[in-house]
Amino acid sequence: MKLKTILTSPWTGWCVSIVLFGILLAITDVALIVDTIRTAQWPWLLAGLLAVLALTVFSALKWWLLMPRSRASPHVFVRVNFVSLFVGIFLPGIVGIEAARIAGITSSSKDFPAAFASVLVDRLFGLMTLAITVVTGGIMATTVVPIKITVACLICLALLLLGCGVLMSYRSRLLLQKVLPVRVNAALHRLFECLDLYRSRKQVLLLSLVLSMLFQMGRVVMVYFLALSLSMDVSFFYLIVVVPVALFVQMLPISVYGIGIRESAMVAMLALAGVAPETAISLSVLLLAVQIVGSFPGGILLAMGYRLSSPPIGDKLNAEL
Repeated sequence: MKLKTILTSPWTGWCVSIVLFGILLAITDVALIVDTIRTAQWPWLLAGLLAVLALTVFSALKWWLLMPRSRASPHVFVRVNFVSLFVGIFLPGIVGIEAARIAGITSSSKDFPAAFASVLVDRLFGLMTLAITVVTGGIMATTVVPIKITVACLICLALLLLGCGVLMSYRSRLLLQKVLPVRVNAALHRLFECLDLYRSRKQVLLLSLVLSMLFQMGRVVMVYFLALSLSMDVSFFYLIVVVPVALFVQMLPISVYGIGIRESAMVAMLALAGVAPETAISLSVLLLAVQIVGSFPGGILLAMGYRLSSPPIGDKLNAEL
């Protein structure tokens, strides 16, 4: 079996999740974790769940704003967002979710390049604001946040900005045309055409960046509600660092829905603030629970017959070539 097949197999993601989560359970007090979750305060849990639902709608409208052309109705974006989040539960990392988003909007708009460009820009802004949020939290909580984390996020932010510059630079594109195959250049040319639509939409990009920052802060507030349900003694400003880091590693396509990786990040980061591993794992489990329950509207839509009926991304790329 080829290495690529093994690495991209869903079973590999499940194995990684089970092994990592099993190790965490082996080195902690499982009974204490269960008791901590059992005694969680329901009003704060409900607030966390409502925050997840509100953030899903908010992110869909933010994505709708970024669609450069062939824009469907806002409710279509909301519907696709919920369905893609539900489908993403069973797929490794963020790749499956983004593929589902592209497929869903392409099915409605019949404009694959525009759908792909909107998801790409939305994801780039998401990563930028994740880095900005961590840096902000690092500055506000210097006593508990290692300077290495802040510096690492500053470097990531600089690389993202550089990558955006490369994508939008005509000189970089000319260089790519010289080194890439003709078939690949043909597909990239269509993508660049859609990205160029944003050149005259600078105000939309700026508004989207601001909305992305608000979205990241909303996710911190959501986790803060869950922390309050566990009566955790942790600073909100420190969560500004912990939450983006945990949510970033959750996106890595090496586990299923970030299970195991997210918990490991939570334990490591919250330990710096004096939080017990059992409490950190409990918080991560509650985060996973509200994210899954918050995606149930997507499952209901699937049960009612709604499908992301666009052809697979690979077929779309071949069609564009």
